[in-house]
Amino acid sequence: MSKIWFDFYHEKRPKTINVEEKNLEQFFQGNFNKFSKSVAFESLGQGLTFEELDILSLKFASFLQKRCGVKKGDRVALLIPNILQFVVASLGILRAGAVLVPLNPLYTKAEIKKLLWDGVDGKGKGAVKPKLIIALDKFAVNLEEFANTGKVDNIVITKIGDLIGGLKGKVINFVFKHIKKEVQNYSIKNEIPFLDFFKYDTAFDRPKMNISDDAILQFTGGTSGTIKAATLTQKNILSNLYQNINLVGQDTGDGKHWAKDDTFLGILPLFHIYALNTAFLNCIGIGYKVVLVPNPRDLNAVVKTWSKNKITITAGINTLFVKLLDHPKFNSKNIDFSCLKFLGSGGMAIQEKTYKALSKRTGGEISVGYGLSETSPVISAHDRFRKGYTSSVGLPYASTDIKILSDKNEELDVGGTGEICVKGPQVMKGYWDLEEETEKAFTEDGYFRTGDIGYIGKDGELYIVDRKKDMINVSGLKVYPQEIESVVNKHPSIVESGVIAAPDDLTGEAVALFVVKKDDALTASEIIGHMREELTNYKIPKIVTFIDEIPKSPIGKLLRRELRSFLPGT
Repeated sequence: MSKIWFDFYHEKRPKTINVEEKNLEQFFQGNFNKFSKSVAFESLGQGLTFEELDILSLKFASFLQKRCGVKKGDRVALLIPNILQFVVASLGILRAGAVLVPLNPLYTKAEIKKLLWDGVDGKGKGAVKPKLIIALDKFAVNLEEFANTGKVDNIVITKIGDLIGGLKGKVINFVFKHIKKEVQNYSIKNEIPFLDFFKYDTAFDRPKMNISDDAILQFTGGTSGTIKAATLTQKNILSNLYQNINLVGQDTGDGKHWAKDDTFLGILPLFHIYALNTAFLNCIGIGYKVVLVPNPRDLNAVVKTWSKNKITITAGINTLFVKLLDHPKFNSKNIDFSCLKFLGSGGMAIQEKTYKALSKRTGGEISVGYGLSETSPVISAHDRFRKGYTSSVGLPYASTDIKILSDKNEELDVGGTGEICVKGPQVMKGYWDLEEETEKAFTEDGYFRTGDIGYIGKDGELYIVDRKKDMINVSGLKVYPQEIESVVNKHPSIVESGVIAAPDDLTGEAVALFVVKKDDALTASEIIGHMREELTNYKIPKIVTFIDEIPKSPIGKLLRRELRSFLPGT
């Protein structure tokens, strides 16, 4: 297929990107110097300039190396929400040459154990096995077992107000623990206080870093539904940053390009590659300020933060937008939308009714993008000249090639529907410690198989129409049926189960669980209670249906498509 999308690029937008830096450290240092006096990040009323961020992240890298024994290539896991500690720690990890492993702070102890130590086979295959974990004290109780049994050398614990400093920081810590009761009692024998990093200077033994070195391990279900870590190299991350800037940073005379005077409202969680890239790392590349919202589920805090700041850029997902539109203060009386020049949507499809209501409320267009953890993450996005709702996910990025393959692995022309396959500098190196999975994920000529079904339209834009994979997309967060079923089937009163996605007006998709029970007294609420011991909230089913038999193929494979006939209302 010819790359017809380039025909629809703005005349000032290059069709390729050029990464001049040899590593992320070079990128960081150059931009910290360039934007030194500007505020980079703000959280809970406290800001850090790029110069301060430079110094603090170097101190943290020194602390990691000298106090925690972290070496180049070691994995360091992070369980921290959208606060300044996430930013400082992440940059420190990368500057020390270690590999950043961002985790959803809401993961249960069982989920953490599986991802970090048990792996895909329960014996460690594909497990990250971190040298160090850095976590907010709220989540420390889930780490006791690993710390005290020697699975991890050390655990660094931070309190929410640690980088606020002074009396205000102490008050925030007190309220968080004793008034709001957010922190459970825990005991970790090798705990290291986060603030110990202030004891170290900026000098440390800087490792030699190459563009091909591993930088981030981002957990994903890939195309198989098994949770594993996508290995993103320094080149992958830098390339996608420059691809983003290629789209949003080009000055075309309309005043809508992203610039160092902009303010980004950071609502989405930074542990997710979508926000990690488009909010956090893009900030360093362009020089704008990011105002972080620690808890995106606290809509009052989101609206209040938005109303107090002149927000010019932000991004979200359909679920968030639906909830904001229902908030009584999300309107032009309380928020100045006139300065908003970019509103992005990704992670999941935005519903047409949401798009139109949000556009009407804010007075702007919504730019829809598409990507995967395996692609660092962005593959395509609308440019700012796209007007009105469309079901497309925009034009493929610069230096990116898209191939649409049929079930027979034949390349299809424009308009042909098949599996979306992508090649570009942002595509991952492979799945961590999973050679077979990695091999299956790529075509013979090196295109990554996304598992999504779609086509390239005559307008050059990419359209997604279906999925090959069974993964369920709940508010942009991935849920894997096999994981849910394995937990459910542990219940002694359950014979077997099956999980599929059910349409949901709020979250896009919801988990629907079908159960064959051996005890007639078993209730849905009992099953939900059992699941909550091992699974975080968004993985808990909204629909539980009891059936007599799980449909299977002649060789015993669960037929998920046939479960759809059991959904209420079908």
